[in-house]
Amino acid sequence: MRSGYDTLPPEILGEVFCFSLLHTVVLDEQSQLHLLTICLVCKAWRDAAHLNHHLWRGIGQLRIQSRGALFSHRKAISWLSRSGSLRKSVGITLSCPLQGWAGCEENQCTGSNAGLAKFLHRVSPMEHLSLEFSGTSECYFNLCASMKRESDRSATALRSLDTGTLPLTSLALSFNNTFALQLGASQSGCLFNTLPPITSLELRLSSLPFGVANPFVEELQTHKIFSRSILRALTSFTIRCDWPLNQLARLLEPCVNIEELTLFIGHSAYFQDPATTESVRRIGVQLPKMRTLRLRHLLPSAMRLLEILPVNRVTNLDLSFPGSGLWETQQNVRSCSPFWAAFIRRNADTLRFIRLHDVKISSVILLEMLPSHLISLETLILDRVNFNSDVFRHWTLPPIDVEEGAKWFPKLKTIKILQAFPTFDPEAVFSFLTARRPFHAEPEEGNAISFGEPSDGIKQLVITYQLPIGQGNLVLQAADEEVESICSALRRGGMLVHVGPRYLREFRRRQIPLGAHLTFPSKAN
Repeated sequence: MRSGYDTLPPEILGEVFCFSLLHTVVLDEQSQLHLLTICLVCKAWRDAAHLNHHLWRGIGQLRIQSRGALFSHRKAISWLSRSGSLRKSVGITLSCPLQGWAGCEENQCTGSNAGLAKFLHRVSPMEHLSLEFSGTSECYFNLCASMKRESDRSATALRSLDTGTLPLTSLALSFNNTFALQLGASQSGCLFNTLPPITSLELRLSSLPFGVANPFVEELQTHKIFSRSILRALTSFTIRCDWPLNQLARLLEPCVNIEELTLFIGHSAYFQDPATTESVRRIGVQLPKMRTLRLRHLLPSAMRLLEILPVNRVTNLDLSFPGSGLWETQQNVRSCSPFWAAFIRRNADTLRFIRLHDVKISSVILLEMLPSHLISLETLILDRVNFNSDVFRHWTLPPIDVEEGAKWFPKLKTIKILQAFPTFDPEAVFSFLTARRPFHAEPEEGNAISFGEPSDGIKQLVITYQLPIGQGNLVLQAADEEVESICSALRRGGMLVHVGPRYLREFRRRQIPLGAHLTFPSKAN
């Protein structure tokens, strides 16, 4: 492709396409359509797109609507083949016409789609496969049966999801039917006795409406969903459900090799029951290798989970809350502080990464959540957290509960304040940084910046802002001169500093013409 007087190399053009389209590991549906449009522009663009293997390493979503729906497995395989030796990822959604408790008959089930069976039988080894079913687990087993028939028909080696013969390392199973995992009266053993040789598993179940109890909750047999051999092989496990904590504990009990655990709490309200807590302790869950804990949709009542989980060497903690609504009152948050404090004490020596997401919280409670004895903390991310920046002024002062001369978070390297509210004032953040790494100008050397000793370990600061909600024109706020001066000095000292643009809403009166010379102001938008 020509740009001005020079030729843009196809490798660079392919990187441009990748940067503009690839926002996650694989392209989503809309980006896939954009990529196909790019390939139709001209041969040079098509060749450049084909050269970038990352664009073709996965298929975000294959939608199969019925058993007889036409599906070209050859086109899907051709798409993935352009990724070369990169690890591949595929997402498949099956919309089944029969979504009731009785499940699906094989001759009507979308899982019996012949094109899909041919694709899974012939595709090259994948790293990740995501299967989303609108029906029950019977749809999954109908897909397995269809794959076995394809193996018999093609006289090739057996390949099926329930025989461990499909080359795969990561699997996600999603069921949109509330009763998807109920064992039938004639079933023995476990629902899933064998899976591909995976080390990463994600289980997603549809959430019940808030306040609605699951009528089958007492009949759950979570210890009979996956065989113990499957669970023992996992190093990463993601669970999204509305199960009581004791049922969740029965599922986790065999997972002795888990290193990463992600729990989507859902709307479960069983965490406050003391009987449930004692039941979990009797089950005796042990997670000796777990180093990364991610909790999603963390309700105030579910903070007890931090007390019950037997983890003492966590290095990465990622907490996402259900928005500001349930956490705005200090009373709710303070009721959780004993569980949080005990968890932090157990893991203070090892915690290197903490991310808090989507919560409104007071400065007092934030200081309690991030105490001075987090001596190993290297990365702190506050993502869409509504808080007062004055906490950084408090962190500037020496902590009173540790030895003299100590400082807050002595090993801190990265601070990220993402999607901050438009009213967030970064001045206190820079006061914290200048206290940690003082500097001054040298007039005799042309105002060159000289940094004091000892050199601090903070290497990166990122602040981004949300767009303000409401009506009115967006107005870019001018950066504070003092803050800009500090940013420039810190960059010259080797720190990566980015402070994103901040916009506010401005309400203006429109002038509505009445005639050649007459106007009057309208109400603001």
